[in-house]
Amino acid sequence: MAQLHSIRERQEEPVSRASSIAKGALFLIIGLAVLLHQIPETRYLMPDWLFGVHSLVILLGIYKGIKTNFRSISWLVLVIIGTMIGAHHFDIANSHTIFLYGIPLGLIALGLFIIFNKR
Repeated sequence: MAQLHSIRERQEEPVSRASSIAKGALFLIIGLAVLLHQIPETRYLMPDWLFGVHSLVILLGIYKGIKTNFRSISWLVLVIIGTMIGAHHFDIANSHTIFLYGIPLGLIALGLFIIFNKR
């Protein structure tokens, strides 16, 4: 029984203090942004395009990255997807162009990363 207990202890990784601070800061910033957006006098500080599905996907990616100490690639995939969804709010490039070239280039980059990733 003691051996089983020691195996469980090795499997559980302690949560680092820096990771906890980063996660807490992320939620603090989100809460402040939503609060500023809800108050009529400060609504101009938070643009409407900031509160959309794309922002949620990007924030989930950042949260996942913090949680895994940015070791896996899944956080980057979420951030890229959120960025592509929200690209229509900016005049940087046409959304059609981004989807036409961005998705294939992203898949190529992902494939190269998987091939050459040293674990």
